[in-house]
Amino acid sequence: MVPERDHEGVAGPERYAQAMAAMRQGHLDQARRLLEASLMEAPDHLPSRYELGVCYLRMRQTARAEGMLRSVTALDPLHVGARLSLGRLLSAAGRREEALTEYRAVLTHDPANPEARQGVIGPG
Repeated sequence: MVPERDHEGVAGPERYAQAMAAMRQGHLDQARRLLEASLMEAPDHLPSRYELGVCYLRMRQTARAEGMLRSVTALDPLHVGARLSLGRLLSAAGRREEALTEYRAVLTHDPANPEARQGVIGPG
C-alpha cells in the first residue's frame, strides 16, 4: 500500500522527519507548519505533539506551547520531556507551584532526574 500524500507531496513520516530537520536548522516556522500538518493527519501522534509544543516554546508562543504540552501529558502522563518542558515554561512565568507539580511528576517515575530535582530545589 502506498502512503497517502498531502498537497506538498510529503507522506506523514517524511513530513515529521522534515519538521525535525527544520527544527535542527532553526527554521521554526517551517517546522511548525509541518508539525501542524502532521497532527491534522494523525492527531494522537505524540512525537508531533511534543515537538510542536517545543517549537511553540522556541517561537515564544508560550500559551500555545503550554496547551500543546498539556495535551501530551493528557495522552501520556509519564512523558518526561513534556513534563520538564512544562516545568521550565511555568517556572519562567513565575508559576512556581504549577512547575513543582510537573517536576514532582517526573521524580515519581525517575527519582534521579537531575533537571526535575533542580526544579524542586529551586535556584541555588
